[in-house]
Amino acid sequence: MTITVSAPGKVHLTSAHIVVYGKPAILCSIGLRTYVSISEKKLAGKIVIKNEVLHLEEKVTADELIKEAKNAMLVWDIFRKTNDLKKLKSLIQNPQNFVKIALGETLLSLKKDLKDVVITIKSDVPRGANFGGSASVAAAICASLFTYFKKDLDKEKINALVYQIERIAHGNPSGGDNTVIVYGGLLWFRKETEFLKLFQNLQFREAPKFLIVNSGKPEESTAEMVGMVAKLFHSRPKYAETIFNQMEKFKKEYLLGLRKNDLEEMIRITKNDVRFLAKLGVVSDQTKKIISNLEELGAGVSVSGGAGKKKGSGALIVLAKDYKTVKEYCIKSKLQFFEVQFQTEGVRIEHGA
Repeated sequence: MTITVSAPGKVHLTSAHIVVYGKPAILCSIGLRTYVSISEKKLAGKIVIKNEVLHLEEKVTADELIKEAKNAMLVWDIFRKTNDLKKLKSLIQNPQNFVKIALGETLLSLKKDLKDVVITIKSDVPRGANFGGSASVAAAICASLFTYFKKDLDKEKINALVYQIERIAHGNPSGGDNTVIVYGGLLWFRKETEFLKLFQNLQFREAPKFLIVNSGKPEESTAEMVGMVAKLFHSRPKYAETIFNQMEKFKKEYLLGLRKNDLEEMIRITKNDVRFLAKLGVVSDQTKKIISNLEELGAGVSVSGGAGKKKGSGALIVLAKDYKTVKEYCIKSKLQFFEVQFQTEGVRIEHGA
């Protein structure tokens, strides 16, 4: 028996950082996906993990995966009390550890044993560039095990589990990434408290086309970038709150622009929003130059996710009347870009079950 399950990547259509502070986010699933297959094979009670993203193959046991997951949660609990990112960062310095933690957490949640299977992971989602790669992997892993053990693909349960796993990768995530990846579509999301996260699926008759430009993989983790903004917030609360409030206002204006499919209005709002994001100190000079060049071509550019301070800032969401010139610029500048479907389906069964 073989089953295959997939989960999409995601982008923030406007700046993401304020969602950590109870402000809204506009998130969208995209047509880049992670695929996890589980195939039965006699392996003397072992599990083979074939990670084609990392070009790694590893043989483990269910007990080892569960031990890895339990240790990860102990480390996260220390982080929660101390806010020291060092141990949390070292925990997933090897990206394969995140895969094992996701598998172990799901087995713990399902109270199931697992053996004599090959788990294969493939993905189109760029790693470490704010495309929702970790949440996409975690969601596909969780959903694949739910499917393998013939459980309903309960998105509420899977979402809660993926959020728990995402905390290992990002420390204190908002929960927005995992929600849009599990449910799919275009979401208005707000984290009210740790236990209350509100979201609504948005559906408009018409929507603009977007281009995603990869400004380069950030040197910093999302957790580090979130910590950088937190430090600013604690040292200059009034300054930060003023920026957050203005960015929330931009989001609401952008939402109205989306509803009307008013491209010019969305480009105008995006240009303002990205300047306020830069005031938080999370956008690198390299990325600012790319944004400036794209704006000269008439485009509006948003920075999706945690951004990056030293080199690249990950995914950029580009709105433009003329995408031809934008693409020509990207090709000339050797920037990776994606023309993908937006508002795609969330976790889904591809084969088997």
